[in-house]
Amino acid sequence: HIQSIISANDRDIAACPFCGVMDDYVKYGHKDGKQRYKCKSCLKIFTERTGTALAYSQSTNAEWETVIIHTLQGKVLRETSELLDIPIERIWRMRHIIMRLIEDYVEKSDSKLLGDVEVDDTYFQLSVKGTKNIDEETYGRPARLHGAKSRTRGVSNELASVNVGIARNGDS
Repeated sequence: HIQSIISANDRDIAACPFCGVMDDYVKYGHKDGKQRYKCKSCLKIFTERTGTALAYSQSTNAEWETVIIHTLQGKVLRETSELLDIPIERIWRMRHIIMRLIEDYVEKSDSKLLGDVEVDDTYFQLSVKGTKNIDEETYGRPARLHGAKSRTRGVSNELASVNVGIARNGDS
C-alpha cells in the first residue's frame, strides 16, 4: 500500500481523475518537471499525482520514500530533516500526511489490533488563551488568571479530556 502512495510517477494513467473517461487524454507539456496531460472529454489538465495524497507536494518520490521509512522506523524529525536537507516543518507536514493515510487505510480495512491494550484518559483545564472578551455565557465561566483552579471539583465542562493508550507489549 505504501509503495502505491509514492510510485505515482511510475504508474500508467488509465483514466482522467476528473471525469473518469478511460484513455482519452494527450500529453500537454511539463510543469515543475512533471508531465502534464489534457483530457479530451472534459478539457481539464492533470498530472500523475492529481487526485493522490501527493498532489500538491513539491518533494520527490525518493524524499517521500525516505520520510515514510523513517516514520515507520520511529526516527525523529530532525534526523530525517538533516539527512534530506529539507526544513523540519516540511518533514512534519509530510509525516502528518503519511499518518492520515495509514489511519484511513486502517479504518477502511477489516483488520483488528491484537493483544491487550490499556486505555486511560487524563484531564487538563481548557485554555482559551488568546480569546478576546471571554464571557460566562460563551465559555461557561468567567476569565481566570494563570494557574487558577476550576470552580468545580472532578470532571466538568472546564476540562479537556486527552485519551492515552498503550499496548502491554510496550507499543503506544
